Amino acid sequence: MRRKKKFFKHILIWIFIFEILFINGANLYIFNGLANNTNTVMEYEVGDSINSVDISYDGKYIAVGSDDHYIYLFNNTGSTPLWKYDTLEEARTVSMSSNGQYITVGSYNGRVYLFHKSNSTPLWYYYDAQSPVISDDGQYIIAGGHWDNYVYLLNNTSNVPLWNYTTVDTWPIVTISSNGQYIVVGDNENIHFFETTNSTPLWSYKAGDDILTVAISSDGQFFVAGSWDRKVYFFNRTTPNPLWTYSIGGRAREVSISSDGQYIAAAHWSDNIVYLFNRSSPNPLYNYSIGGDVREVSISSDGQYLAVGSYNGKVKLFNNTIKIPIWSYSVGDYINTLKISSNGQYIAVGSENIVYLIHRSYRPPPDYSWVGIIIISSIIIGVLAAVLYMFYYIVDRRVANA
Repeated sequence: MRRKKKFFKHILIWIFIFEILFINGANLYIFNGLANNTNTVMEYEVGDSINSVDISYDGKYIAVGSDDHYIYLFNNTGSTPLWKYDTLEEARTVSMSSNGQYITVGSYNGRVYLFHKSNSTPLWYYYDAQSPVISDDGQYIIAGGHWDNYVYLLNNTSNVPLWNYTTVDTWPIVTISSNGQYIVVGDNENIHFFETTNSTPLWSYKAGDDILTVAISSDGQFFVAGSWDRKVYFFNRTTPNPLWTYSIGGRAREVSISSDGQYIAAAHWSDNIVYLFNRSSPNPLYNYSIGGDVREVSISSDGQYLAVGSYNGKVKLFNNTIKIPIWSYSVGDYINTLKISSNGQYIAVGSENIVYLIHRSYRPPPDYSWVGIIIISSIIIGVLAAVLYMFYYIVDRRVANA
């Protein structure tokens, strides 16, 4: 009996030692960040729903346009805006040069403003335009007219347009190449291709229905358009006929293209599928169902990473080699706008009145339920061992007293 008592005493001691080591180890692992060191997500709050975000090449600066009439400029080190400016109406569209030096915003009242990142006072504003897009070098701004059937080209030194072009559509879709040399305009079902040196299109193409979105490679060699006719159109700048088209089964509202034009992403709002193409073929490299209606797609400059936002509040990051997401992040509400930095390091997401800045290295937190199960189990074993030890101790005493 004495030998058995000694055995249970040793077992009890080792169980308590195990519990102390395990619980303290779990505490260090979880709460001191050893298991959670890549999960930091910055959040920026503004006064009302977010309409548009843009982000600098390196993810250092984030511009936000909101229904509270303000444009905000943030950096990636703090949640307090560097500055904000009241545009007097909803700030609908923001666009930023690659280095974050210049920011332009279009407001619902038909004003386009240009800012330098160092100051909340506009360098200038132009009235009667909307939806501006700035070239990556910050030199040129292309904007659609404010219900006046024009497209305007401006530069960063003056609010006097370099030229304008008369469109059929009162709200044309525009984009400009990174070097500011080429411009694409969606004008109802027409696609116009320009050089910035001339207000006469180099050529035009008529699609099957209204153009909803356009995107252009950095050098302007390639561009892509999405149309109401459910087709994605892919062009080379040298010819007015598409290199290929592809039907995605719904109105092609979202397209994005890599810097060299090698990779193209596309989606439409009425289903939950995102498509990734290589420019050499109209057949997708892959398509993926993301579990909610796609609201935004954005591809990194090198085409290696693709960020997708859905109406159910999910952000998913893909690479260009496999269609399984690298990770998924929930913002808890529908996504209004999304943009990946050109270097692919950061994804800025606008949902309701919150901007989420997610680093590419983000990983979903591990499931720690197993830790609690093991701790509870070890405590139960320890208690049972103690009870058993006390039982044998009492029995042993009674036998000894008898």
